[in-house]
Amino acid sequence: MGKLAVVSEELQTKVFVFENNGEGVTSSLTVTKY
Repeated sequence: MGKLAVVSEELQTKVFVFENNGEGVTSSLTVTKY
């Protein structure tokens, strides 16, 4: 449970950052994918 909670918290943080940075994050994610 402990590890799962930490992973969940990290995902929430990434979503939060994504929502706040918008296009900048989207373009860097696209670069990472390809």
